[in-house]
Amino acid sequence: MLVAAVVAEEEKTPKKRGLFGLGYGYGDYVDRPYPVPVKVPVPQPYPVIKTKTVHVPVDRPYPVPVKVPVPAPYPVKVPEPHPVPVAVPHPVYIKEKVPVYVHGHGHGHDYGHGFEHGYGHFY
Repeated sequence: MLVAAVVAEEEKTPKKRGLFGLGYGYGDYVDRPYPVPVKVPVPQPYPVIKTKTVHVPVDRPYPVPVKVPVPAPYPVKVPEPHPVPVAVPHPVYIKEKVPVYVHGHGHGHDYGHGFEHGYGHFY
């Protein structure tokens, strides 16, 4: 335990590494990293094959007659006009009994509105 405390005290003291207080011009004494030669395997460059375009004389293509079976024209059906049934709207009659009110001419009960009393005169 005692040794660890001494080492800790030494590390806490500030150090000026590499500078001996000799002034300017002594940069060689500064503790800086310097390059170390390390052997790294470098692969050999791939062989480059030089290619050259060579013009080869080629005969020009020419049309060759080829017999292709062509189907004979077949008859095409032309649509003829013909009557088509169309739905025609017709009125629908519903037979239903509807009550009809009959009233007198101004005498009797007063069921209606306005001038001539009774139902049916809502003009």
